[in-house]
Amino acid sequence: MLSQQAGRLSFRRSVSRPMNPSTESPTRVLLVEDLPADARLIRELLRDGAGENAFDVVQAPCLRAARDLLQNPGQPFDAILLDMHLPDSDPESTAREVHRIAPELPIVVITGLDDDKLRHKTIADGVQDCLSKSELHSPVLVRSILYAVNRQRLFNELARSQERTAQEHADSALRADKALRDSQALYESLVENLVQNIFRKDLQGRFTFANSNFCRNAGKSREDIIGRTDFDLFPPDLAAKYQADDQRVLHSGEPFETEEAYESTGGERLVVRVVKTPVHDAAGTIVGMQGIYWDVTAERRAQEELQARTIELERSNRDLEQFAYIASHDLKEPLRMVASYVQLLERRYAAQLDDDARDFIRFAVDGARRMQQLINDLLVYSRVGTRAADDRPIELEETLRDALANLEVAIQESGAAVLHDPLPKVKGDPTQLVQLFQNLIGNAVKFCRDRRPEIHLSAEKADRRHWMISIQDNGIGIEERHRDRIFQIFQRLHGREEYPGTGIGLAVCRKIVERHGGRIWVESEPGRGSTFRFTLLAALDSDRKT
Repeated sequence: MLSQQAGRLSFRRSVSRPMNPSTESPTRVLLVEDLPADARLIRELLRDGAGENAFDVVQAPCLRAARDLLQNPGQPFDAILLDMHLPDSDPESTAREVHRIAPELPIVVITGLDDDKLRHKTIADGVQDCLSKSELHSPVLVRSILYAVNRQRLFNELARSQERTAQEHADSALRADKALRDSQALYESLVENLVQNIFRKDLQGRFTFANSNFCRNAGKSREDIIGRTDFDLFPPDLAAKYQADDQRVLHSGEPFETEEAYESTGGERLVVRVVKTPVHDAAGTIVGMQGIYWDVTAERRAQEELQARTIELERSNRDLEQFAYIASHDLKEPLRMVASYVQLLERRYAAQLDDDARDFIRFAVDGARRMQQLINDLLVYSRVGTRAADDRPIELEETLRDALANLEVAIQESGAAVLHDPLPKVKGDPTQLVQLFQNLIGNAVKFCRDRRPEIHLSAEKADRRHWMISIQDNGIGIEERHRDRIFQIFQRLHGREEYPGTGIGLAVCRKIVERHGGRIWVESEPGRGSTFRFTLLAALDSDRKT
């Protein structure tokens, strides 16, 4: 409805094609126009200027009819062409009302009034474009509708994208919050089931968490602990110490460990191991500290008992070693006296003695000598466990050389051949390892009947830290049932008339090897020889003494 000054709608038709891309389906336009003639001409303009863009125009003669069409979900529209002057609407509020009804649709206003103020108001009310009827022609109208549709579509896609993004952010926040709550629940579930006492504090020293064991040992409920400080729960001297330890952790950012003695709620004196560590947030900022402590009273008591037993054992060993020296001296002196006087008796009264008397004297001297050898062997056996260790990296070939020097007479008399492969460096006591080689090689020389002794030494890696040494001979061999027995003290398999000895040598070997952290065993075939094997700790470069 136009005033006389505005005149009737006039059109300048054009067949030029607009620069809009074609669409697959017609653009549905709701034309809100009360004048049938104007509505017909607008349809013609859209048809003439459409080109590849088809328009499906539906007319509504009033605002009420437009509302009914817009609220019908079965007839969706792409754009609205709106005449401001409708019979049932105020021109000042028409655009605002239509935008309220269909906020997602672009609105293009066609007005016959040349009123800039009104145009600005319609734009503010959500209108995409405002065209003057007096200057309207096909390309302008088509382009305005298509641009409005495209802009609205972009706006709607952007709005939907923003909505999706916001929803994704919200979902992500919900998932993160759920993960955080799950993680917190898992953490609290874990620490609740631990036997240790666990707690956390904030930067102000207030408790923020305490597991059940902490609450039970503190004699308070969790509600009575959370939010409190050490000064609310413990005596002032203890609270001051705990606070000082906490500040040390918070200021240094480093863990703190200590052992503390305290009295339990039942009055028992306990020793606890305490570990305190800083707590960081996601940015790495320290936001508090966490502590954990557990009872080590039994361990400390066991250590104290072990230390007391070790001291007592060391004292006992010293006493035993001193006794061994004294006993050996006190026993050997009478034996030497007996042997000396018996031999003197033989020399002085030889002419008056018959053969039996001389045999008796020989038996007495031999018994004294054997007793003296037994005392010496027992002294060696006792020294293996009581003498202070002198462990250091040593070359086994040097050890073997010293042992062979001590056995030189026996080797020469028997004609024994002693060969060896390259021997490694090990960690041990040189004196005891010489004794070990001397006993084993000496046995190999002694227990070889009616043949020339042949002895061969070799070495191979037993594992990453140990060497296995093998001493092989061609002697009389050992039956399988005796292979463990021979390493026991005073265990002899042969009579003294056949093979001399005290039955202590292999017991000394086992004691030396075990004192060096190894083990010793024998593999043998009677009549064909034996192979004694033992393990020793390998010497590392870090074991070298500077």
